[in-house]
Amino acid sequence: MIEEREIKIKHILGLLPKKNRIAFESNPDMADNTYPVYKEMLARGLNKKYEFIWFVRHPERFEKDAPENVRFENLIPGTRLGYYRKHIILARAKCLISCNTYFRKYSKRQLTIYLTHGSGIKSVKRLYGDGIKNNCDWFLSQAYEMDSLNLNELGIPINRQAHLGFPRNDVLFSGSKAIDCFVNRNEIEKVVLWLPTYRQMVSGGYSDTGNCLPILHEISDFRFVNEYLKSKHILLLIKLHPVQAKNLSLDDLSNIKLIDDDELQNRNVQLYEILAGCDALITDYSSVYFDYLLTDKPIGLTQDDLEEYKKKRGFLLNYDEWLKGWPINSVKEMIEFLESVKNGTDPYIDERVKSKRASNLYQDANSTKRVVDFIIEKAEL
Repeated sequence: MIEEREIKIKHILGLLPKKNRIAFESNPDMADNTYPVYKEMLARGLNKKYEFIWFVRHPERFEKDAPENVRFENLIPGTRLGYYRKHIILARAKCLISCNTYFRKYSKRQLTIYLTHGSGIKSVKRLYGDGIKNNCDWFLSQAYEMDSLNLNELGIPINRQAHLGFPRNDVLFSGSKAIDCFVNRNEIEKVVLWLPTYRQMVSGGYSDTGNCLPILHEISDFRFVNEYLKSKHILLLIKLHPVQAKNLSLDDLSNIKLIDDDELQNRNVQLYEILAGCDALITDYSSVYFDYLLTDKPIGLTQDDLEEYKKKRGFLLNYDEWLKGWPINSVKEMIEFLESVKNGTDPYIDERVKSKRASNLYQDANSTKRVVDFIIEKAEL
């Protein structure tokens, strides 16, 4: 009954006349693949003709410094009136651009493009179902080798997958120094960024494995690694996934720092600016792996809960074939990886280069331009 009502509402709203309006979405707010596209559109002056509306979780954070003809609406309205207001605004937009919570398509007169928040490693089929396939005209694919994975996992027809590169990756070629706002360069020689995927969601009681972080399960593990880092003048920055339940405090550790989306926003820094400036990456089943390959810098892969993750969540690709890097299954192996970063040794570079070529069609800083050109053409802006 609810689904039938939703279909009727969608059909009615689709009849509304369209306005010169472009809607944007990302998670975190004003970030990821959508943000560079928005900035490029501003640079081209498209906001002179089109109203830009960002759907965000905290509109009050952005309203004060909004550029001309840009406004902010609540992505998750708290009232029924707010819910209908949101859908009326979206139904009247000419172009809908999202990368996390996809926008519903209300009319054939709209262009909807899903920029995605990364090429999948872990299965997301049960989270998205057919929603992206049924509502998005175009879907960004990182490489032709990814097309069949997107088709099998999300049902996205190959002829609706656009190969333009991911806009967020452009900054990886910029030589950004934004990471220095977290680093005392008088004491730190190397910075390693740890980006684990989520294992428990903030809401809904969803859990893929029993630990917030892999490898370091006890505070004694953190203290041991911290002492090593301190002796080697290395800083370990840990950025938890946006939906990860945050039950971790590391305030008393000198060389391990936990950062979050609020801190990045307060410093006006994008996560990928930090990624561009670090000396190595530690990750696991996160799509950031494919992006960071573009830097040719070392990658450590935590794998101690690999089998548990396979059983509970599953993967949409062959993990061993696609992911190449320094395996980390214990605290000892984490220290060995950090030692290799300190010493500048990188025994997995050749394997990573092969993976980079397979997973990144474009290896340049022009993805944002290609995406905006594509949107302008397809939406006839």
